[in-house]
Parts: sequence; C-alpha cells; structure tokens
Amino acid sequence: MFTHPIRYTKLNGIEEVKDFSIAVPCNGGNFSKVWNGNSGVVLFIDENGHWYKTAIRPEIPDILTNAGYRKDDTLCVPKFEGKEIPEEWQWIVQIASEEWRNYTYEEAYKIASEKGIKPDPFEHYFFSVTEISYNRDRYRPMVTKALSNFSTDNIGTYIIVDEKTVYVCDEYGKSYVLSVSADRFNDLVNALLEAGYTRNTRPSLYVCS
Repeated sequence: MFTHPIRYTKLNGIEEVKDFSIAVPCNGGNFSKVWNGNSGVVLFIDENGHWYKTAIRPEIPDILTNAGYRKDDTLCVPKFEGKEIPEEWQWIVQIASEEWRNYTYEEAYKIASEKGIKPDPFEHYFFSVTEISYNRDRYRPMVTKALSNFSTDNIGTYIIVDEKTVYVCDEYGKSYVLSVSADRFNDLVNALLEAGYTRNTRPSLYVCS
C-alpha cells in the first residue's frame, strides 16, 4: 500500500546452506547426511561427518531432502546454554529472520492478488500513517511470520477504531493505523472498499480497548 518490501532471496543448494551455518562440535555417533530441527534451529551432518547448525528458512528442509539428507528426530539440536553466543551465529539468525519477513510479504501478496485487492487504493494521501510491526500501544500486527494463525484471513481487511482512525492490513500483510480528519473519514473507508478491502472479523485480537 505504501512501500514495496525487499524481495525474498532464498538459498539455492546445500553449499549455500553451509555458507549461512556454523560448524559445531561432533556430539558422538556415526552419522552421515542426516538433519533435525527444533525451535527455529536446524542441525545437519554432512557425508564427511561434519556437524553444522543454521537458522531455519522456508526452503532449507527441501534443500536438505533433495541433497539426500534424511530427517532423524533422535538428533539433539545443540544450544548455547550457559555459553556466550557467537557473533557469527547472531548474524545468521538475524539474516534468516529478515528473509522470513520478506517471504511472508511475498506470500501475503499472492493471497491479496487472489482476493482481488488493489495495491494502491489512494490517488493521494489525506491522512497520517503509522506502521505497526510489533505490539505497540493498543495495536497488534495482523499478520505473523509465515502467515500463521488468522494471517491469511486478515490480508486486505480493515478495522474501524473510531470516527477518525482505521486499522488496515495491506496486500503485503503489513499493518497500518490510518488517522484522518472526521470530514474525510468516509472518503478513506470508501477508498478501501473500492480497492477490495473488507471488515476484519476478529477486531478484538488486534485492537485493545
């Protein structure tokens, strides 16, 4: 609606997965080409018995499977309990988080297109805009990572908060508070309706009293 997100850049192949992984000490056992995941972290062991740890991304399970890796639920994914977290690992997690966000935007856009949501409902802006990307004041984001919970339902919806405020979830799944003067309020809501937006059916989950 107001900005175009960065495109999602997925990893291509096991070597790129290794590029965004850290080596971890061997924890025993004679493993080869197996993997397991837990709490957003993936452990995999290559054909040479080298252990790697990476942050989960949407494409990683398929990359591992296509490279001949077998999922083994008995593998214990190592944690940094009681240890200093390496800076390299912090960067891996941050980058994966950013790519998850970009992936979510792209998937949301596909759903918005299927719903017939027009990407730019306003010829000009006659209101103020505040993006809600985290729990803020009385607002909660209407879309979560990987479109979990009711995220898909919320894309292309709006909530009338009061006679000067509308809370919307746009075609990328981004949430915005739109504030307008009372005399232009109807123009704002009608523009959203003409663009294919509908009322959100669960406003109490996203706007606190």
